[in-house]
Parts: sequence; structure tokens; C-alpha cells
Amino acid sequence: MPSLPEILANHSGKGYVIAPAGFGKTHLIANAVKISEGRQLILTHTHAGVDALKKKLQKLDVPSAKYHVDTIASYALKLCLSYPQTANWNIELPNSGEEWEELCLKCTALVGRGFIKRVLCASYEGIYVDEYQDCMQSHHNMFLAFAETLPLRILGDPLQAIFDGIGGQNAVDWDTQLVPHFECLGELDTPHRWIHDGDPALGQWLRGLRESIVSGEGIDIQSGKPPSVTIHVVSNDDELRNQQITACKWGCQNKDGRVIAIHKGDNIHKAKSHILAKQTGGIFSSIEEIEGKRLISFVKAYSRKTTAQEMLLCTIEFMKDKCFSGINTVLSATTKRGERANIQANTKNPEIVQAANKFLITPSPLNLCAFIQSVKNTPEATLYARDLFYRLLKVLTINKAEPALTLGEAATLFQKQFRHTGRPISYPKLIGTTLLIKGQEYDHTIVLDASSLTKKDLYVALTRGSKSLTIISKSRILRPI
Repeated sequence: MPSLPEILANHSGKGYVIAPAGFGKTHLIANAVKISEGRQLILTHTHAGVDALKKKLQKLDVPSAKYHVDTIASYALKLCLSYPQTANWNIELPNSGEEWEELCLKCTALVGRGFIKRVLCASYEGIYVDEYQDCMQSHHNMFLAFAETLPLRILGDPLQAIFDGIGGQNAVDWDTQLVPHFECLGELDTPHRWIHDGDPALGQWLRGLRESIVSGEGIDIQSGKPPSVTIHVVSNDDELRNQQITACKWGCQNKDGRVIAIHKGDNIHKAKSHILAKQTGGIFSSIEEIEGKRLISFVKAYSRKTTAQEMLLCTIEFMKDKCFSGINTVLSATTKRGERANIQANTKNPEIVQAANKFLITPSPLNLCAFIQSVKNTPEATLYARDLFYRLLKVLTINKAEPALTLGEAATLFQKQFRHTGRPISYPKLIGTTLLIKGQEYDHTIVLDASSLTKKDLYVALTRGSKSLTIISKSRILRPI
């Protein structure tokens, strides 16, 4: 009987593999490519995913001539820009969700052209698409066009399809658009991540939980839990908030490795993530959304100011409300008014005062950067939004290097670069939402409000940590929808 990699490699039509979180999907793709005939096109959604696939292919000694790995968006863009007149496309870098969706439509039409089919057949023997549950309708239609020319093997997990409706787009429906029209090639069933990198008992427990989530049964989170799982059942919202703070401030003190605390993905819980990070006193840091809305909001507000005093006050308000606690205690009264202050022997934090004074004389990106850095370097100021803060530093760095740009233009350039480089923050204890941390791996996970999660959000949250799991819930029995 052929192995799953052999089945995948030899499939000549449209087929799918169900791949639960941490069950060896990347390894499967690499093994299948290794034994596939000819060169394979491997597509995924993120640059982090591209890096993970390349590392796995290299680790398994797959010759580089046998594959090309790219993001879905980048490959579609390169293809359309290679034939701009035929594709009717000349935008070098789309700047909105609408433009990216339009790109998919153009690419779909282009792939249907006879000479493009010949180009694809000359370049590749087949296509693999990773994390297919995250594809939107426009992606799906595009891949159906590809499938008319090349074998299409897709891998994903319908239980992790949490992006439906994001940005006004509908995700592919696994049950109605894939199951009836694609051949099921198999399903991964071994929790390799926990076996190799964490607690095997936790992996087996999560495997059982997955079955209960899929079947729609009530989930008793206390039942059969291994020692690496800690459960806190609370009775009301006040207890919930207190337990969240306690779990973050004290529950992970003796745990080595990366820790993620996870909230639901809606706007209310995005805000709660930032509040909780502040309540931990900066022990945990909150993650910003990809679009960087809070950063862009500051840049727009700052750009409307016309005087150095207004710019300084706008920056102080941003740092006080969005990034730091303790700002009021580290700034002098004069600096808080946006005025130049005299530095005397008893002046508190003279470095901050000096940096503020310098900015008030010359409100340049260089001096603004020096001012916010001086605040960060003061022990009394606690930084809890590191992701946001370091994104601002990156924008100012771009602006320092290219002073002809406005701050808004520098921010736009940063956002374009950010889509390729990924998050600029590397910090061991983070708070984020399911939408922001899906696909990421950590050592320890805190699910901050399990009873508020849908079944897909719940599964994504539960499967992020490989070594330990803490669940806070208003109920011992979960019935997610």
C-alpha cells in the first residue's frame, strides 16, 4: 500500500489532505516533493510559511531544482507582471484588499490563456497549496484555473478556517466547494509537534479534544487532562479578569520558552489584549494587527500638526495611551505642556528633557526618535506595547534615511516592507488574538476566555503551545458553535 507522500506525489488530478495543527503537514509536503516527478510549485499564504517550507525541504535534502516556493500573492503578482498587456495589470505592489482581490481575478483569466498553460506545463509538473482553509473565494477560483493545466494537491484543516468574512471576503467552504469536487487523499493523524518538541501526552489529549469539537459534543476540559494542562474555572467577569492577570503575571514565572496568551479575534478582544498587557506591567506585550491601524492613526494625527509643540504633545499622548505606563511620572511638567524646560541639578530624567528640548527646536525624525528612545530607557516607564513601539521606530528609521519623505509616506513604505519581513518584534511573552497568532508555534499557551470562543477559534488557541496549556473559562463544559 503506498504511503501518503507517494499518494500525494503521484496524484494527477485535484486532491486534498486534511492536516490538523502540528500533525506534520510541512514534513509531508517536503517528502512528497522529494519523490515527485519534475519540478513542483509550492504556494502558501505568508512569508513565514515560505521560510518554514524551504527549511524543511533543505533539511530533507530535497534538491532546489525540484521546487519553487512562494506566497500565493507574490506568485500571482509576478505572473501578471510578466505579461502585463495580456493580464491587463501593471500595479507593481497592490496596496489594498480590493487590489489584491482584483489581482486574483486577473491571474485567473491569464491562467486560462493557452500560451500561459504551455508556460506552466514547461515550468512545473504539479502544484501544492498549503493552508488551503485560509483561501478566499478569489484564491479558490484562481486555483481551479490552475488545476485545468496541472495536478493540484491542497493541504489544510477546515477546523482552522477562522478568516471567513475578514476584509469583506468569504473564505472557501471546505464542505461544499472541496469535498464534492476534490479527491480526499488522506488525513494526518499523529501529533508530531508534541511528540518531538513538547509533551506527547498533551498532543494526545488535544487529538481527543479535536474529535469532540468536530462531532459537536460538549467538551469537559477537566476530563483526562495531562499534568501539563492547568484549568481555571471562574464564575463571573470580575473573576475572569483577575484570573487572566494572575495567569499572565505569575503562572508562567518558572516556564522557559515562548508564551502566548490568546484572546478571541474580534475588535473588543483586540482592545482587551492591549489592556491586559498594560495590567501585567509589561511582563507580557501585546501584538498589533497586520494592518497597523493604531500606528497609522498616530501617523495621521501627527501629520496634521503644524508646530513642534503640537507634534510633541501628540507623541506624548500616543505613548501614554498606547505604549507605556508611567509616562506621567517620568516627564517634567514643562515637557508635558510641550514647552522647553531648563535643566537644573534637581531636574528629573534630564536626558528626556534634553531630547524634548532638542525636538522642540528642530522637529525632525531623528530628534523624535531620540525623544521616544529616551523615554523607553527610563526604568519608571513600562513598555507594554512593544510591537507598536518598534513599528514606530522602524517608520522613523525609514524617515531618517529618506528625509524627503513625509512621515505618512515613510509609514506606507514600512507597511509594504512589513508584508515581506514579518513582525519586527521578538519577545518571549505575548498577548494576541486567534487571528494574529494562527500558524505560530509557542512553548506555552494561556487561553484567556475559552468559553467565549467558537469551535474554530478554540481549536486554533488550544494548539499553539507544545509544552503546556492553561485554560481560563467560565464553564468546565464547553459547547462552542
